[in-house]
Amino acid sequence: MKSPIQLMLLFLIVVPVLFAQRPNLSLINVRRLELARDSYRAGSADVTPIVEALTRNADKTLRLEPVTVMMKRQIPPSGDKHDYMSLAPYWWPDPKSKDGLPYIRRDGETNPEREEYSDRANFGKMQSSVFTLCLAYYFTSREKYAAGADKWITAWFLDPATRMNPNMNFAEAVRGRNDGRGSGIIEIHMLSNMLDGVLLLKGAPGWPAERQKAMSEWCRVYYDWLTTSKQGLDEQNAPNNHGSWYDVQRVSLASFLGMKDTVIRILKESRHRRIASQIEPDGRQPKELERTRAMGYSTFNLQALTFLAIAGSNNGVDLWNISLEGRSIKKAIDWMLPFYLGEKRWEYKQISEFKSQEAFEVLIRAGAYLGKEYYDAAMSVAPKDREKNQTFLMY
Repeated sequence: MKSPIQLMLLFLIVVPVLFAQRPNLSLINVRRLELARDSYRAGSADVTPIVEALTRNADKTLRLEPVTVMMKRQIPPSGDKHDYMSLAPYWWPDPKSKDGLPYIRRDGETNPEREEYSDRANFGKMQSSVFTLCLAYYFTSREKYAAGADKWITAWFLDPATRMNPNMNFAEAVRGRNDGRGSGIIEIHMLSNMLDGVLLLKGAPGWPAERQKAMSEWCRVYYDWLTTSKQGLDEQNAPNNHGSWYDVQRVSLASFLGMKDTVIRILKESRHRRIASQIEPDGRQPKELERTRAMGYSTFNLQALTFLAIAGSNNGVDLWNISLEGRSIKKAIDWMLPFYLGEKRWEYKQISEFKSQEAFEVLIRAGAYLGKEYYDAAMSVAPKDREKNQTFLMY
């Protein structure tokens, strides 16, 4: 049996090593993730069904072939098919114009022509597949999942024959008006989530160090484009959810690249740039409420703001509890809560069905940081298969 002095020495040696090995995640509650993994390894009846569902999804993903930007039929204006390309969703042919040009805006109404361009859907498929495989590896340590993630990442980002160029120059183009807009950057907003997943692969036999280095280089070039291009600067100045999601991308990229000081600076700036400027003292988000999908966009912005708050918690910047002249993330969630729970009727526009899954994601994150009442609210709007929902592994 070890003496108290020996135990203290062991603590002083082992604990710093454990924390040094902790991945520098942005959008995940790191403590919750670690506890969930420990519970799974201990055979927890609560966590095991979720991880088993996760690994079933990961096994299905292993049987799929990776997608790439080279699969689209169209050639971007650059002449380089490696460039990402898409059409803006809410822009339609002008019926008053012989050739339909220039397109006109119909907010909230998606032009089906958008679906003819495959990059957006394929990016979503790739991101979801990579994250699933990375999370499955983290919980099981099975090399096949890391190797599977490597295959998808390499195809989309690294293989010279199929890689995406690190820019979004031609995203959300509007026919007759432009070849691409800053607004299109939001189409890959869940790159941030994927990068957290890649960090979980660190040290995995199926994820070579040279691949991590190459992925970091892609992210470095993209980060430079994001923070210096006209499109990126336009999005940075967006006063609504686009600006919030832009910050989420910047934070996750900077974190992935080990730019700790930059991460903290962005998070501190977001207190005024995003929270104070977007949220009223009563909790309303005016820029989202003016949209034709006001409930959806109010929630979409809260998804971004709660992600920023989680990144803040992971980096010593409290965005959950800060209140600027009564404006806060908590106030915004509290304002939406009666509508989520069906206690009040939504009186703004919402021309499409609102999905409770969106509210669940906001509330489950808030529950981990703001109190059990938000967790309880999340349970009341949780998906039917909540006992298999991997969100519970992270928040």
